[in-house]
Amino acid sequence: HEEPVSVRYNETTATLDISVYPNPATDYVNIGNPSLQFEKAEIVGINGNILRTYAQNLNRLGVSGLPDGMYLLRLYAGNVIFVKKIILIYYS
Repeated sequence: HEEPVSVRYNETTATLDISVYPNPATDYVNIGNPSLQFEKAEIVGINGNILRTYAQNLNRLGVSGLPDGMYLLRLYAGNVIFVKKIILIYYS
């Protein structure tokens, strides 16, 4: 018997605008939100594997070396996790 999962909707965090740019990116992505302080960031592949973890300098994340494709960027702020889609494209 599993315990029911409760989901709490917090209007304050749900309406925060977190900007991730440039997107598509090549070497780095900038993360902007003046009202939030992130403790950790992760880049996750479509298969769910964590490819990179960042614990400092979270306003600019280096993404060079990752193959072209779509990824999820997880941003941790307290007990809230924000997820943004990023696309990496290397032009030749």
